Amino acid sequence: MKSMSLIRPIFHSLKRLSLHNRVKPSYLPRMTYHQQRLSHYSIPDNKESMSIIPVLDTIDTKTTQSYNSLMNVLAKEGRSAQAQTIYDKVFRYHDVKADMDTYTHLMLAYINDNKYEDAMEIYYQLRDHQSENTNTHPMDTPLYEKLINALCRIKKEDIQHSTDEPIYEYTVIDNDTPILVDLEGNSNPSLLTAITLFNDMRQLDIQPTANMYLSLLDACTHQQDGFILDRIHKLIRVDMYLDIDTNITNHLMKAYQSIGDVHTVFQLWDSIRYQCDNTTLSIMMKVCLDYNYLDRADNIWNTVKSMNRKIEVHDFNNYLLCILRSHKNQLERADQLIKEALVTGEADESSVNIWEEYSKEYLL
Repeated sequence: MKSMSLIRPIFHSLKRLSLHNRVKPSYLPRMTYHQQRLSHYSIPDNKESMSIIPVLDTIDTKTTQSYNSLMNVLAKEGRSAQAQTIYDKVFRYHDVKADMDTYTHLMLAYINDNKYEDAMEIYYQLRDHQSENTNTHPMDTPLYEKLINALCRIKKEDIQHSTDEPIYEYTVIDNDTPILVDLEGNSNPSLLTAITLFNDMRQLDIQPTANMYLSLLDACTHQQDGFILDRIHKLIRVDMYLDIDTNITNHLMKAYQSIGDVHTVFQLWDSIRYQCDNTTLSIMMKVCLDYNYLDRADNIWNTVKSMNRKIEVHDFNNYLLCILRSHKNQLERADQLIKEALVTGEADESSVNIWEEYSKEYLL
């Protein structure tokens, strides 16, 4: 069986450790340690690749699991250069054999360091290697879930775009159409990478989990990304194994709300109105209030109330605001609603304050 060597992309032009020339300790960067120990290792304060080498000498049991434990710590902090050094020094040409956890930690280190091209370079080599050697390094749903979740956690403001290179592009085929290049350049590279992995996984007939969809939808909401949201919603519609339950629909509604697509939010409401929950109500009351759909608030409120659900105060207050903003002759009705809601615990002093504020305004 051929051994697999993970080679980082040429365009990064990073120095490599020579396997034939040992680095003398005197030439190693000066090393200080975190006050807090991470896992059971103390890792350097700096992220220089060479500064991790003394830590390797502290590992007594030279096993795959021991080195993986250290790489896991580095991956969480996005210390890709140090994780790569461990791979080069320990796994690449030595007796310690890498496993899928090793490669996963290495990819996560690059992802958390915002170096998605490097992570994908490793991913494609793993995928291609598996296609030739089906009994080694199985790529399964948990692997994809870890990578996609990590990519979806990265915030848009944490990404520094380069003006010298196109934002991102991978050629993954979905329904016979090359996709995943956002021509307007608005999508976060991490999210484009996540959807690339997601589609590649589907091409390999690996079934995605509901949590993967939820992570992608959450990322679309936080990044207000309609481009990726459109792709995810299409995939949800055609996934025959996915139970499109209230939770998934709520996440879809939040995502469309974040990009101001109120029409689709109301369409989703119509599809779930009799299976809705308090989260659904919160979304819809906020939409009605923010986009001035004041008349529709009554119908939504009555639907949820008919299910005898306990209403949260903030949702009641948003409904109250919809009533008060609709017309000044609603003061008396709002007053009666507050009295009833105070008894059930659905209103509190903040509700009374809202009513008093509007009553003063209308009486001026």
